[in-house]
Amino acid sequence: MNSSVAADTERSTILAPHSEGLRHPHANPLWHHRFGVAVCILGLLGGGCIFSPDQDNGKKPPPPITYPTRDSPQSAIFFYQKAWVNKDSAQVAVVYADDYTGSSVDLTDPTSTTLNFVKSDEVRSVGWLALNQRIVYLDMNFYSYLNWQEIQYPDDPSDWVTLQIPHFRIEVRDVDSNSFLATNDAGVTWIVEFTLKPVSQPTGPPLWEIVRWKESRENL
Repeated sequence: MNSSVAADTERSTILAPHSEGLRHPHANPLWHHRFGVAVCILGLLGGGCIFSPDQDNGKKPPPPITYPTRDSPQSAIFFYQKAWVNKDSAQVAVVYADDYTGSSVDLTDPTSTTLNFVKSDEVRSVGWLALNQRIVYLDMNFYSYLNWQEIQYPDDPSDWVTLQIPHFRIEVRDVDSNSFLATNDAGVTWIVEFTLKPVSQPTGPPLWEIVRWKESRENL
């Protein structure tokens, strides 16, 4: 496993504490991913990864995917959610700011360390999902934005917005029905939050980008 794949394996190990049928000796039990963030599949299901998808199987192409306009922090999160579920690394690259940073730490594990990510890690991880033909199901659900909590950190620029996601569900399944599920735990405080910034456009309102992602988990 080369260094970039190893990095993706860590990125995808961080978000899933409830692995069903998937185990990795070096996996941080927090979640897989990214938030989320991201899924404990890079490296775990990588043995079946095929980098030569069918060229023409006679099927009609799927209808184009319609994404929400990123004209608010909330819509940018839904944009990301849709891009991730559709394994669309190009749109994931659009919604992440170039100076994006991500971090995750599992304080329920005394041996864990903080994992850090940049934009290229996130884009590459979704690209791997798209190329791996063994993955048959993805789900990322942040539920209603009405339950999200908006906060402002004093050290952030005044126009940045941080959204904490109190409820979420992220799942990955492969062709053998192995699954990896990340969701809220009873008895555990799990914080998943996105910080977004507006980017001015030549015409129209600014568009929002994800500039920071943070995840932490600790016992109550």
